[in-house]
Amino acid sequence: MKIAKVALPLPLRRLFDYQIPDNITNAKIGQRVVVPYGNQQRVGVIWQLTNESSFEPAKLKYIAECVEDCSTFNTQQMQLLNWAAQYFQHPIGEVVFTALPNALKKHKQIQAYISAQYRITALGANTTEDELKRAKKQWQALQHFQQHITFTKAQIKNHNELSTAQIKSLLEKGFIQEEIDLSGLNNHSNTECASSDSNNSVTPKHELLKGNELTLNTEQAIAVTAISQHTQFYPALIDGITGSGKTEVYLQSITPILAQGKQILILLPEIGLTPQTVTRFAQRFEVDVNVWHSGLNDTQRMATWLQAKRPTPSIFIGTRSAIFLPFSQLGMVIVDEEHDASLKQQEGFRYHGRDMAVMLGKMCNVPTLLGSATPSFESLNNALAERYHYFKLPNRAGKSVPPSYHTIDLKGLHLRQGLSEPLITAIKSSLKKHQQVLLFLNRRGFAPAIICHECGWLTECHRCNAFYTFHKASNRMICHHCTAQRPIPHQCEACGSSNLVPVGQGTEQIEEVLTELFPDTPITRIDRDSTRNKGSLDAAFNDIHQAGKRIIVGTQMLAKGHHFPDVTLVAILDIDSALYCADFRAPEKLAQLITQVAGRAGRGEHPGKVLLQTHYPGHPLLQDLINNGYHHFAKLGLDERQQTQLPPFSHLALIRVNAMAIPAINHFFAEVMPHLQQLTDILILGPIPSPVEKRAGKFRYQILLQANERRTLAMQLAVLLPVIESLPSARKVRWHLDIDPIDLM
Repeated sequence: MKIAKVALPLPLRRLFDYQIPDNITNAKIGQRVVVPYGNQQRVGVIWQLTNESSFEPAKLKYIAECVEDCSTFNTQQMQLLNWAAQYFQHPIGEVVFTALPNALKKHKQIQAYISAQYRITALGANTTEDELKRAKKQWQALQHFQQHITFTKAQIKNHNELSTAQIKSLLEKGFIQEEIDLSGLNNHSNTECASSDSNNSVTPKHELLKGNELTLNTEQAIAVTAISQHTQFYPALIDGITGSGKTEVYLQSITPILAQGKQILILLPEIGLTPQTVTRFAQRFEVDVNVWHSGLNDTQRMATWLQAKRPTPSIFIGTRSAIFLPFSQLGMVIVDEEHDASLKQQEGFRYHGRDMAVMLGKMCNVPTLLGSATPSFESLNNALAERYHYFKLPNRAGKSVPPSYHTIDLKGLHLRQGLSEPLITAIKSSLKKHQQVLLFLNRRGFAPAIICHECGWLTECHRCNAFYTFHKASNRMICHHCTAQRPIPHQCEACGSSNLVPVGQGTEQIEEVLTELFPDTPITRIDRDSTRNKGSLDAAFNDIHQAGKRIIVGTQMLAKGHHFPDVTLVAILDIDSALYCADFRAPEKLAQLITQVAGRAGRGEHPGKVLLQTHYPGHPLLQDLINNGYHHFAKLGLDERQQTQLPPFSHLALIRVNAMAIPAINHFFAEVMPHLQQLTDILILGPIPSPVEKRAGKFRYQILLQANERRTLAMQLAVLLPVIESLPSARKVRWHLDIDPIDLM
């Protein structure tokens, strides 16, 4: 009896046994199949092949059909997904289907998404200029094929010297032919990625580069030299201040890898960083630069996915889910801005892109680089403990120098919608020199709430323990927790007064007051609202890179490694709300945010200045950060974490529960707690309400589990989770487990 253990996209911690019928002779591990499940036909993936089952043969259903003959997953991917399911304690089926592009979650063959390409024929390869002297444009087009052999339709569309008419003429004359390239589709046998010696040819450096390499300073050169000497797993932290040239280190480190015909993966935390990074790498190398993020449609994502399966030198730049691409010849993994919380998936399969990238590099036995100006405490601790190789870039590249920090004590000062007079004066001074100013406020909208001036009533969301944010541009009140909307109230719902006023500031309000103060200065606002439309973010960045005075207002989208050479003044308008937060990670996150935003200043030829508006200028965190820098602050923070046995010196798991009614949650905890109390060497904190107790109409509670040894926590959770799933109360609430949570709020 031939049995296939199939992974299905279900929240169940098991594979499903199916018999393989006699008419299916090509069943492979990693292959997509259609199987009956209940009254439905579902797409699944063969994860194991065996001759045994714990179920009676008569009870096993048969696989209905194979979607295609080839395996969808290669061995390296399957190893990574098995590790991820075990480490993050998540059902294997959901993990597997997280790694599939949306197009392949349906009953549709991969071949349907493969675009035709054009390949030169023997006739075209031997054709000379004299034979086409009367068709000069056709000869010019044919020359490109004689040099590059093949072109995809997408490449032709983006090629300045190839047109549809030329391609049609070359096809009619038999100089080129149209074909479907199926190479690389069945790379299941690839188990060692870049360690394979299948491609021994090396591309000369002058053929690989189309842009000049920059001159490295001493620290950059040391890092590049050390990295380039290793072709096996080499985890390294590139700890460089903002503007220190980390990207140039990446560029020169991957050059010899690309020359060997290998692939490069570069993970970024945000879509907004992708265009500038793609441009930088595309300007340097004569290889395909592919992108992967949620802004692409299914066809675009499939094109990148298919390119990853082909063993050709190429660069892949994407957000966290790019870690799941089916690389055939991976040569290096790079995680830029490795500290960023966006690398952690917060819904469904809760994995961390940085941690999976390190594991991918280890499994493929390739160098793995983590880069940041403000390394996470976890990565910094690994570097200090010599688990990672540690490279510091303490100086800015070129002639620019780090900005100077200054605090503005807000006590007793008159504020004009959040702007103090010293700040307004500093803005005027910078604009008078035709320089740019960046104002950072991590609150979008016009105001965080509307208040009744008579009785103090606030516009609270009826579905959350939070307030509606006033969005003046759209004339709506919007809850930023559940996205619920309502019209602007004209009367107080408590006392009937019409004296309603906005309270607090958001980026819309700051933009409005700046327009009044500086009517002749262009203002660019960057937040989720202003960049909602396609192309709007790129247009905003293009405006910023125009020479001349300008004011930039935005949220944390501006703190993600952007290069604004004309910005000389950066102001952070409100940092007080983060100084006294209950989350133990709040100081680390605030220090990273301040340092990253401040790093946008003085990256050009003029020195930068950073102003921090606060009621607590003497706060120890601010003083340490201003006077000693992020790294001194981080080392003190690590000492405090070690003394209090907080991560990375202990390990956390968070059980979150939500339901429409609190009694259902209480019943769940009443059944769960006796099992939790049997755990050994694990501290149990809770159950307690989440900081935002009610969200989107559901009440939210949580239990935090803490252990000194990761193995202790993992082993006991593996036993506990099936028990929780079997409880009757578990079916009446929604609950999930978050391993290594980074957000306890």
